[in-house]
Amino acid sequence: MKFSEIEYKRPDINVLSNDFKILINKFSNAKDFDEQQESLKALYDFRNKFQTMYSISNINYTVNTKDQQFVDEYKHFNEIKPKYDSLMSQFTKELMASKFRDKIEQKFGKHLFDIKELSLKTFDDSIMDELKQETDLSTEYTTLLSSAKINFMDEEKTLNGMIPFEGELDPEIRKKAS
Repeated sequence: MKFSEIEYKRPDINVLSNDFKILINKFSNAKDFDEQQESLKALYDFRNKFQTMYSISNINYTVNTKDQQFVDEYKHFNEIKPKYDSLMSQFTKELMASKFRDKIEQKFGKHLFDIKELSLKTFDDSIMDELKQETDLSTEYTTLLSSAKINFMDEEKTLNGMIPFEGELDPEIRKKAS
């Protein structure tokens, strides 16, 4: 599948929150391991869909920071990402406290819980404002880098457009690109 063929749909954080509450409730109230495993898969599918849309938005914006639609979508994600991260933190807490943790660990490995334990140490709802500020600064930096124009080989290139020349076989071209 080509990148252009992936359907993009802007996530609504209110819909995401409601869907998440339903999924996490099913996970937490599972009567047996099979039911919880099914809920776990649904939660990971939920996460993957969001991450896919986030990646599409990020790629589109990075490629063209002048396209207002891409800018708007990127800003939208900057707004909702801390709230989404809060949902994922909730999920991690529920996973860590699962009454079927031993079986989940047997099926998916201890490493899953090691990663989740570390993620709990790096996120707290109290830092959501700082995360938003960090994202805004990162966006500003990306915009600045993308706006740099370099005339190279009779073409105007961005800094990202120069990256392929770092691996150029011809040493003269590599040297000119550096």
